[in-house]
Amino acid sequence: MLNKPQCRSEKRQTKVNEFMEKLVVFGQSDRKFPENFAQVKPFCSETREMIAYIEDYLKECFQPDIQSLANILIYTLKRHIRVFCNKRSNNLRLKKLLPLMPCINEQVQRYPQCIRTMMNKTSELIASQIEDRSKIKYVCCYYAEFIDCGDNFLESLPCAKKDRELLLDFLRGLSSDIVRFGCNEYHENSDRCTQLPTISLSSDKPRPKYYTSVLALILDMINSMDTLWIE
Repeated sequence: MLNKPQCRSEKRQTKVNEFMEKLVVFGQSDRKFPENFAQVKPFCSETREMIAYIEDYLKECFQPDIQSLANILIYTLKRHIRVFCNKRSNNLRLKKLLPLMPCINEQVQRYPQCIRTMMNKTSELIASQIEDRSKIKYVCCYYAEFIDCGDNFLESLPCAKKDRELLLDFLRGLSSDIVRFGCNEYHENSDRCTQLPTISLSSDKPRPKYYTSVLALILDMINSMDTLWIE
């Protein structure tokens, strides 16, 4: 982070973190997905405002290389809201999703455990001393576990019986391509992740940081590495 007063502002950082949590929806915020066409427009307007605020923060407060990688996350969020916010608001996919959203909104407090587990494990990676390429492998595998967790979550929902694949694709869209662009064979359909050894942190090392913001976690992970792909 650049050493500017406006970048070090705790109030601004808190606002960015709050916006990120709201954008993901599955978290401790009280934001919900739209359940009908009347709710779509205000949902999209609020979403665009929050994304613009985060983009301004990244542009003003981080070096271009960090901005580029963090913007993969922002691009993912932009792409994901298109299902609600494209100009053809009566598109077929949206028509299928909206009736499912009341069920999803009722269960959003259960799904965050999938996200929390992935964030905690990734935080341990930042504190570990393993090489960068291995870190990326673990991040990819944690993402694969997250997908599996989401799959199990959907299996438990009565509203997902007929539309499980549609909802799983929707939930996957909430996750950032920043951990997938260099994963190669380390994904949910591969057995490579089971071959990775368990990470053990030395007792003399500080406890891993507890993150409440996906963006802060990703930025710290990027800063902890020199290499961001698997060869």
